[in-house]
Amino acid sequence: MKVKTYYGTTLQDALNQAKEELGEDVVVIETKEIKGGGLLLDNRSLIKLTVGVEEKEIPPKRKVTEKSAASRKEVSQPLTDRRDEYLLLKRQLDRLFNYFKGITNLGFPAFCERMWARLTELGMEYSDAIEFVQRAYYKMGRGGSAGESEFREHLKRSIVERIKGREGNIEQLLGGKRVVALVGPTGSGKTTIAMSMCLSEFFGSFSTRYLVTTDVYRIGSPIKLERFAKVTGVSFSKIRDPEELNPFVKKVSEGLVIVDTPIGRPDSYQKLYECLTEIEEMYTIVSVPVTMYLPDIQKYLESLDGLKNVGIALTKVDETAFPGNIVSLINSLDYSVYFLTDGVEIPESLKVMKGEDLVGKFFGLI
Repeated sequence: MKVKTYYGTTLQDALNQAKEELGEDVVVIETKEIKGGGLLLDNRSLIKLTVGVEEKEIPPKRKVTEKSAASRKEVSQPLTDRRDEYLLLKRQLDRLFNYFKGITNLGFPAFCERMWARLTELGMEYSDAIEFVQRAYYKMGRGGSAGESEFREHLKRSIVERIKGREGNIEQLLGGKRVVALVGPTGSGKTTIAMSMCLSEFFGSFSTRYLVTTDVYRIGSPIKLERFAKVTGVSFSKIRDPEELNPFVKKVSEGLVIVDTPIGRPDSYQKLYECLTEIEEMYTIVSVPVTMYLPDIQKYLESLDGLKNVGIALTKVDETAFPGNIVSLINSLDYSVYFLTDGVEIPESLKVMKGEDLVGKFFGLI
């Protein structure tokens, strides 16, 4: 069963939203009234509706015909010509294996090897796992009588120290800037972050907040933001021409301006990308899904070199089956990480990045 949450001024309003997206067969799981006040204007209350719908069965696979088998063979044929790439990869893996084998031959206890294996099973990069295990072992005192429990504590502290070095400081995030632009791959959670920022207490110094969308290319995102603004009372604007963005920011002299953009790849929205680089008061938050392949993330971030004041929001933290990959991802970044998201609840899913909490949850799985 697929479960989703909706918000509305009335139960019927929230139910209509659910039926519009999921169909008439939705089943109501829970309803909850959220009292108004704070950032919700006029002290209005919201209805939180959680519904479920049965997912459709996956149709049976088609039989493989001679024609489709032949076409598949044609597509896969070039792979047989990649012998050099295969041999290079094999040499790199052999070198890594011999490297770790050499470490264990230096007199490391068996529990160090078990911990390394567990870290890699959870998705941590091999090289990162080796580095953390080495550091923890030598901090513990090589040749000492310390056991596995003490080693775990040293290992945890080593990872926390590294991750805390990537933490972004929320108070310094804006630093006189009052425009936050959200960019990131399609489906990475930019719109959800934008709505959460409008209601979040993290930007308490701004009593007024403006929500702006430049994503007029997709139907769903602007409609979702417009409904959200109508319910919460947040000021909402659509900007179709990127050149209107900078004048809008100058016109709104006070308050926090949150800009939701459609920018997945900068070359697809070159004009908008160039207009963003011209806004002096802007900080860019890149939403990076942790489920994305690490080399693809690094390549994507390289494409954003023209943007100033860049920070990271790691999204879909609750969807990954390999939490160790989050540690390796943060360890590989050249940017500070300010936020994490672990769900779709607004604004609860948006959390400030805290290395100690993140590593603590990770160690709960080891």
